[in-house]
Amino acid sequence: MRSEGVVDRVRDQDVVWRAAARVTDALARLEELAAARTEARRVVDGLEDEVEVAVAHLRVDGASWVQVGRALGISRQGARQRFGDASDAHGIRQDPRDPQMFGR
Repeated sequence: MRSEGVVDRVRDQDVVWRAAARVTDALARLEELAAARTEARRVVDGLEDEVEVAVAHLRVDGASWVQVGRALGISRQGARQRFGDASDAHGIRQDPRDPQMFGR
């Protein structure tokens, strides 16, 4: 009888060790995922800035909101609402001698 109790405790310890190893592995994986998410956010933020600058330049060069919206896969209204102030944010100004109006 006594040996059965020892065997049960050994089995229980084995289960505990395996569970602890799984938790340790899962925590390491979670840390990897969190680091990857942080890096992905940094990349996306950089891309968003590049898109804003590109839209501002396109608008200065005469691209319509319809064209910008189509390129981005959104509506004209959506493009204008999202990027309407992009030229101001990036210091891009239209030449006042340019016959095309920037704000159309």
